[in-house]
Amino acid sequence: MYYGNSWKAEDKDVSRNPWALIAIAFCLVVILALRLFTIQVLEYSRFLSQSDSYRIKTEVIEAPRGFIYDRNGQILAENQMSYSITVDPFDRDKLDESIPRLAALFPISLNC
Repeated sequence: MYYGNSWKAEDKDVSRNPWALIAIAFCLVVILALRLFTIQVLEYSRFLSQSDSYRIKTEVIEAPRGFIYDRNGQILAENQMSYSITVDPFDRDKLDESIPRLAALFPISLNC
């Protein structure tokens, strides 16, 4: 019975250095890094405008309103105009010009 090393000196191809695999992996990492740089730095504005168009969708739906009457024909509820104002937190740079335009449209007295 022999309990020693079963590898022979001629079996060098089993234990050769994996330089080819290292070079391929390095090339793949470089290609990935270049693509990430292109997407994040060079094409930043294009992808930002695309994401804004997907994220922001404004749709105004006019609700049909009417009066509510009791059985005697008296008005119980009637329509009143109400406004809803929202400010996009991502457009903070336009806030200085938006506030005067809103103030001109909706004069509100702050005297409480």
